[in-house]
Amino acid sequence: MNYSIIIPHRNRLFHLQLCVYSLLRSARGCDVDDKEFEILIVENGSTYAPLLTGGAVRVINDIRPMVTFNKPKLQNRGIEEAEGDVLAFVDADAIVGPKWFETLKWLPQSPGTTKVCYEVRMMPSCISRQAGCCNSDVMEYAERVFYNPGAWTTHKKGFDARVHPDMPESQWGQFHCPADNILPHFGNSQFAITREKLGDLRFNEEYEGAGYEDIWMNREIWRKYGLEYRTIEATEPAYNMLHLAHPRDEKNMPGWREREYLNRNKRRYDRT
Repeated sequence: MNYSIIIPHRNRLFHLQLCVYSLLRSARGCDVDDKEFEILIVENGSTYAPLLTGGAVRVINDIRPMVTFNKPKLQNRGIEEAEGDVLAFVDADAIVGPKWFETLKWLPQSPGTTKVCYEVRMMPSCISRQAGCCNSDVMEYAERVFYNPGAWTTHKKGFDARVHPDMPESQWGQFHCPADNILPHFGNSQFAITREKLGDLRFNEEYEGAGYEDIWMNREIWRKYGLEYRTIEATEPAYNMLHLAHPRDEKNMPGWREREYLNRNKRRYDRT
């Protein structure tokens, strides 16, 4: 097994269906055989559990009590279950580009690279709302954007950190460096890394609910490799990701995106 894609999941079934479809489509387009990869959906607490098992797709039903969604626990469970040499962490509301699987091939070919980062752009709400009822329309829209760099840049860009793991793009400009000393790139919650590079490092399960769980992990990978830390990110849209938009507030995402969790996780991150 060459590649393992790990997707934590709770109550995002319509988004998850599109995510998995896009992954399978990319694998076919990049000539990756079903036996070379696996998609691990680590499920906990959904009202309607995903029934997508078959071929390269496997659902791991984590039954641990989890009132507050603990994404790191599910990511770590995925690492335990994964059989691949390259591990990719993908969110359930992501649609990957047609060439996305090519990025997983880069890591074994570039042993000096620590991880692959991805640029994320947000799909409009009017398109995202069609997930589940008009999936073909959503995918047709995504396909047009992935192959049109001009259209790609009109979509809102997701969080993307450089200089420091928690520094957003809006603050990059105040930093300057020589051409041969590129600012460290940390990206966002989605990345790929070899099992060898990850080593015994795991996501921090103290980070319950939304906020800083991904930033903490990016920081720890950076700390582990220090001056040897290197990343790759493709500039072409077809190698990256579009995200389905949905309300990101406490009312619509109870047990995950709540102010209490975000504040607590930020304090934890700042202390360390």
